[in-house]
Amino acid sequence: MDLFAGWCTAEQQAAQRRQGFAHYDGDPAAARIAQLSMRERQEATPLLTEAADRARELGRRSEPWAIAALTDVHLGQIFEWQSRATAMADLLGHATELLTALGYTMVEVTAQDPAHRVAVGAGPPRRHQDIGAEAGTRYWLEVAGLLRWRMSYCPNLAVLHRYTTTCGRRIHCSPSR
Repeated sequence: MDLFAGWCTAEQQAAQRRQGFAHYDGDPAAARIAQLSMRERQEATPLLTEAADRARELGRRSEPWAIAALTDVHLGQIFEWQSRATAMADLLGHATELLTALGYTMVEVTAQDPAHRVAVGAGPPRRHQDIGAEAGTRYWLEVAGLLRWRMSYCPNLAVLHRYTTTCGRRIHCSPSR
């Protein structure tokens, strides 16, 4: 009798646990996962966890394209985004090869960088020394001004990336020879 009572308790606990997953009923992905063997599920778990993490990260982004991409992926319409990713990877690879061949360097710019350091050398005395803490439009305009100032002394310096008000942009500069 104790054995039967244990089975009944286990069945009741399993039914309660199953209720926690009821919202997946009718989900085609859940149905496909249910058809996998235990070994296949164990192999798929890290991949699914990574995909869920990326989806959460993408869902937190504020750019309009991010929500559109996430919606398309949820609907299984990923071809356009895969094509874009492949094209961008190809372009970036080609650009990196060209920059390497031309001897260009990459300078990472963040809001915490002092503007006079970002200007690839010392800027005009005093005028721009304390701008680095600002992260808005004025900061980027000052950095652009400093680069123009520096370019007057180093004609080989070329700025290949336009500034925006977003921190963390990259500036590509040719070496000043």
